[in-house]
Amino acid sequence: MTRITGRPTLWEALKKGRRGKTIHWAGLSLVCTLIGFSWALALLSYLLPPIPLYTDLITGNLGFYSSIFLAIATTVFTLDFLFARHLFCKYGCAFGVVQSIAWMTHGRGQLVTFDTTRAAACRDCTKACDAACPMRLPTRSHKRAKFSCTQCLQCVSACREVQKDNPQGSLLHWQPGEPSRQTVLIPMHQRDSESAKQRLNSA
Repeated sequence: MTRITGRPTLWEALKKGRRGKTIHWAGLSLVCTLIGFSWALALLSYLLPPIPLYTDLITGNLGFYSSIFLAIATTVFTLDFLFARHLFCKYGCAFGVVQSIAWMTHGRGQLVTFDTTRAAACRDCTKACDAACPMRLPTRSHKRAKFSCTQCLQCVSACREVQKDNPQGSLLHWQPGEPSRQTVLIPMHQRDSESAKQRLNSA
């Protein structure tokens, strides 16, 4: 995407990069369409028996409603892959949603944390951490704002690169969360959080 269009997704601001020719755009569109069709077919195979579905597709005997479903789903997926691929990962992937729920309910699960005491160091930054996030999340925000974080740590790497000349190092870190302020799907009262910390310290 970046080499051909000059941007990671078509709806974002144009960045420096090699602009592709018409043949490159055609190739990109074809690839996105093929991927979109494969996703649409996989989704339809959850609703219909796979073997008869594939057989009808190969022999050209696909039913009317199945054909309509494939056409609409392929179009939607293709547009998503062309314009904003992360939207499918955030809202369309059931497996990702289940993982996100499990992570959000785990109060001490590993997560990217932001050193708020050194927030002033971000004033001269170009928000490299946010730009590096493939899910387009507010990387310096609380856990509740990063529900679909995939823990790829690209934001941490970007911050380390920006702050490489800073003796205090990166402002983003990969570390365990704190149940009292990080878990939002199972809210904890202050007394509960204090007792949880005491149990953790005693263990």
